[in-house]
Amino acid sequence: EDLVTQRTFADTLLSSMFPKQLHPFIREKEMGTLYAEDYKEASVIFAELSGCEEHTEKLQPEDVVLFYNQIFSKWDEVTERFKAEKIKII
Repeated sequence: EDLVTQRTFADTLLSSMFPKQLHPFIREKEMGTLYAEDYKEASVIFAELSGCEEHTEKLQPEDVVLFYNQIFSKWDEVTERFKAEKIKII
């Protein structure tokens, strides 16, 4: 793979994990450098999908993908509507 392909892959991965305002910081700064922002107000939501294994074990692989796609698509809609940032950990 060429450097452009690798950079595109890295940027896509970065975008899926961190808010946009952190991308330049992560790309250009030294590892271990601290980063912090001050917010007067903030809300944090932690969500765990429990019981999905019991539901998805009965489904075909394609249906499992559709199931999770529906859930994550709804969360995407909510975060866009409220201009929220999301960090996904799977």
